[in-house]
Amino acid sequence: MEPRIEINNRSIESRLRTLIEWRIPESERAELVRFLDQLALGRVNKGRRISESRRSKYMDILRAPLEFFGKTVAELTLLDIEGFEKALASGAVHTRNGKPYSPATKVDIRRALKIYLRWRLGPQKGNELTDWLDTRDLIKTPDFLKEADIEKLYKACKCAEERFLISVLFDAGARATEFHNIRYDDVQLAEDQKNYVRLALREEYSKTKGRTVSLFWKYSKEAVHD
Repeated sequence: MEPRIEINNRSIESRLRTLIEWRIPESERAELVRFLDQLALGRVNKGRRISESRRSKYMDILRAPLEFFGKTVAELTLLDIEGFEKALASGAVHTRNGKPYSPATKVDIRRALKIYLRWRLGPQKGNELTDWLDTRDLIKTPDFLKEADIEKLYKACKCAEERFLISVLFDAGARATEFHNIRYDDVQLAEDQKNYVRLALREEYSKTKGRTVSLFWKYSKEAVHD
């Protein structure tokens, strides 16, 4: 099997090198490293090993609460958690470049904090501090381009590669990593005018389930054949 092509810089080693810059107690820094090791072994989410990419994300989103507290987790009180939640919800806690966290990222931060505190303090104490945090997914209709907009993009393409990119991303609904990991053998060309191009999105390269999709958009057959 060909190695998976990653499109994000989710190297755990590069993240660990930045730990020295975190404004947290040295003992908590050591506990965070141990937490990441336990995630990799499958001892946090019992029996489920957490990938390098996911562990890197844990580091990205745990930095905000741990720096906000400025103390070890063992010293936290309910007032500390409430103070952080108010700051997070109001936008007083924000990204490194000063922008507010998206609603989805705020939910991810709360979830990661609950998992980390349960691991550090045990289920009973961890739940006492965090089981009231709202970690429900926020469902909303995302902004999207209309088909007429996609057609304008397609007609403005200057080469076959660009037309392939626009048509397949639009028609297949593939995630970015799924698209980057399409192999030549995953494409089944249409044999005649009545058939459609079929595309296998393999499970080993997917965040969800693998699947085979047919490309029905009026420009897809031409784009893929070219």
